[in-house]
Amino acid sequence: MADPVEPSAGPFVSLDMAKVHLAVCSGDHDALITLYLNAASDDVRASHEIPSPPPPAVQAAVLLKVEELFDPAMSDGEKRAATVANLLRKYARPNF
Repeated sequence: MADPVEPSAGPFVSLDMAKVHLAVCSGDHDALITLYLNAASDDVRASHEIPSPPPPAVQAAVLLKVEELFDPAMSDGEKRAATVANLLRKYARPNF
């Protein structure tokens, strides 16, 4: 029996990461944000937590995309918080 294949040392070692890579390459920012949020919510469900507010992983993922997708002038605290809140409402799963 052959030894199991170890994941490569490259950045794309899972189907989820491949999907993220494809979303980045295609410029599909909505899909990319959704992938990040879904991955974060899966992590939360796996640890049996019901977050309120959303966990740091979700907030960090969305902040990362906000910085990439929006004008840098929006990075001031209040504008960023409002943008993140809007994105979370749009993309978070209902049980989140």
